[in-house]
Amino acid sequence: MFDITKMVKIMAVKVYKIYDSRASETVLATYNNLVFAQSPSGKSVGTYEVPVAPEGVDKAVLFAQKKVIPKLDFGINQKDFDSELEKLCGENFSKSGSAVSVVLSILNLRISAYNKKKSVYELYNKNPKKEDLPCLLSNTIGGGLHTQNKMPIQEILGTSKQNDFSKRVKDGIQFYKSVEKNLNDKKIFFGKNDEGAIAFNGDYKESLDIALKSRPNNFELGVDFASNSYYKNGKYFFGNKKMNERKYLKFIESVIEKYKLFFVEDPVTENSFEASAELVDKFGKEKIICGDDLFVTNVERLKEGIKNKSANGIIIKPNQIGCLSKTKEVVDLAKSKGITPVISHRSGETCDTTIAQLAVGWKIPYLKESLMNGERISKINELTMIYNDLSK
Repeated sequence: MFDITKMVKIMAVKVYKIYDSRASETVLATYNNLVFAQSPSGKSVGTYEVPVAPEGVDKAVLFAQKKVIPKLDFGINQKDFDSELEKLCGENFSKSGSAVSVVLSILNLRISAYNKKKSVYELYNKNPKKEDLPCLLSNTIGGGLHTQNKMPIQEILGTSKQNDFSKRVKDGIQFYKSVEKNLNDKKIFFGKNDEGAIAFNGDYKESLDIALKSRPNNFELGVDFASNSYYKNGKYFFGNKKMNERKYLKFIESVIEKYKLFFVEDPVTENSFEASAELVDKFGKEKIICGDDLFVTNVERLKEGIKNKSANGIIIKPNQIGCLSKTKEVVDLAKSKGITPVISHRSGETCDTTIAQLAVGWKIPYLKESLMNGERISKINELTMIYNDLSK
């Protein structure tokens, strides 16, 4: 007998190939053209991440349409959904890749919120307050793989320490515009990189000096070293410097101290749990030593980091691990061990705002993004609307 329920399910949920902010292929999922989800992708990618689309996005979309979506129920308990999703997509989403798995995981959550007439954050945070909105770690000066200029550091970030979210946003914008003004005053040509950060052909010293000069009051600086990008055969090739691990650690310590950095991401390469622990031991009481490639939102790698005391911060990117339930498991473990979670955009972004909703829902204290470009500012606008709703 013809089963009309399967036909309705197939028609209701659809996936499409679309393009992200870097014009790379990614995936959009929709439920009856009422609920949408989009998947990002990274350029600076850790070795241990779930691949985006092992055989390309076209095959991933076809696989989802034929083999996955017809066998799924949507709008159900998130953990149950993600468990069934992984069975269909292969262990660690090896058959589909994260572009498909994470977009379907997000879609399920958004359908649940839609059915309950709630925002996504309200599904997790039963008594939300405006104090639950995250501090912003705003990528303002770019280098590394996102920029291809003289600066090996991938991102120079800023964060406002003000209590009020709207003031944090204004401080971040002021910082960005002050950097632009100081570059204009010096008659230095600049543009924007993949993530909307300011890009100019200065070295790390010039870039950090301008950042220091440009910051507002109650504002601190951070960097994403993304050290995987300049590590090869046991050596760190930082600009014109070639250093073994011992010399490199001393160099990193000097940069942290000279520029009064509050936040330090991926200062060492992705398997250097013990070297990262040395930085935590020296700076961890006052600063966040944060792992991205070190952990790739993976609970087993986080456990290794906890054992070695390798970090007191962790970057959270759902597409690194493939679904929201596994992402939340990492967030919960990090919090239980006093490790600060930082939910983050990717270099290849879309206008999907789920990470902003999750920041409030999961009470994540920091959101890392940029304050320029539509696909980035969409997250800030989402948080601004939540702030206004919670301020009433």
